[in-house]
Amino acid sequence: MGSNFEYLEPTKEQLPIWPHHHANGIAWRARSLIYGRSTNNIKDIAADIDHIIEAFFDYEINIAKEEIRNSGQTGFVETDDEGHFEGFTDKAYEEFNIKDKENTSEIEALQEGFDNFYDPEEVNVPNIKEYEYFATMALSKLDDYIRNHNFKYDFVSLKYVPRAKDDPDKSGGSSGCTALLEAMEAVAYAERLRAIESIKNKYEKKIEELKSSTIDPDIIREQVKTELVEEDKKIKQEASAAKNNIRHAENRSIKQMVLDEFDNEFSANRTRFLSAEKAADHFVDWLENNHGITAVRSHRTVAGWIRTHAKNCGIKFRV
Repeated sequence: MGSNFEYLEPTKEQLPIWPHHHANGIAWRARSLIYGRSTNNIKDIAADIDHIIEAFFDYEINIAKEEIRNSGQTGFVETDDEGHFEGFTDKAYEEFNIKDKENTSEIEALQEGFDNFYDPEEVNVPNIKEYEYFATMALSKLDDYIRNHNFKYDFVSLKYVPRAKDDPDKSGGSSGCTALLEAMEAVAYAERLRAIESIKNKYEKKIEELKSSTIDPDIIREQVKTELVEEDKKIKQEASAAKNNIRHAENRSIKQMVLDEFDNEFSANRTRFLSAEKAADHFVDWLENNHGITAVRSHRTVAGWIRTHAKNCGIKFRV
């Protein structure tokens, strides 16, 4: 995530009405969940979100490597000439439930990593609630949205520069829309967490009222807690399974899209690309310019797709 709120003051700044007026509604909903928190509080939470997300991905990668090693299919792991880990093969992603930054969103990483990697001692914010983390993430995504709306990435200077007034992509394009959708998803999840907490508090109050009854209140307390935990667990499992199916289908679709375009360009000019890496240089940019998904498909991944495809098709690169 890496947000320092460079483009949006998280507690009060108005967002542009054009081209997506819904952004202000998302901001209002998120701010209502963290009402009373200072800008510094929110930045501290954002920094801890980064920590949790990185810890989650490190853990998942290590778990995947261990599972692959135990299976004996060491060919599923890619290494450099010195044996250092670089990634997993496409086959590994099909055989194992590998979650990394290329196929798992930051929101999913925070959802799954919060219980294991959140440490209240690491955050200098009193009485913090889980839903405040997702409200903060929503604001961070709006920060990304504002950046993509007003700036564009310059590959020469390797930094964001202001958009020209006549820029045809003034709205921020697909990247801006993606950030807005992620903000919506984060704030909706935050609201759900707050609703669950409200229900828990309601049952706790009910339990207190039942203490004067003949039923053992501890028994009622544990029954209610168990029911709530099981219900939430079931919802998370169903959502995770659905997202996994979507993730794999999307990956296969994007891969096929790249390979089809590679075949078209190779048929038109058989010397178009000197190597899989050179082809990947082109198609990483092609993905961003035409589909806005370069952030989730690395150069190494695209090069691997093309290299394997070329080998299967009997295509030999010149270098």
